[in-house]
Amino acid sequence: MLSGGFGQYSRALAELVHGLALTDTWQGNPTRKVYTNYSAPGANRIDRIYATRKLFERKLGVEPIVAPFTDHLAVCLRISTELPIMRRGRGLWKMDSPIITEKA
Repeated sequence: MLSGGFGQYSRALAELVHGLALTDTWQGNPTRKVYTNYSAPGANRIDRIYATRKLFERKLGVEPIVAPFTDHLAVCLRISTELPIMRRGRGLWKMDSPIITEKA
């Protein structure tokens, strides 16, 4: 069941999450509650990041981080990628010789 603060429930969101087989990426330590919104009445977690099973398997971590100018914490999801490793270093550059002999 998906719910927000004060017992709100979104049937449409629940159907979407279930229909697409999405997983909430934030599965923190159940013994230590982490919230993303703090206010005078209390604290709650109102932010969700859903992912497919394939993307969820590439998850490296999820953590809340301080975000300026808001009463919410940002949620940072780190995932692994399969991009090629770009090697930096000395390259070879060759000047086009006919450019030198051109008359202006």
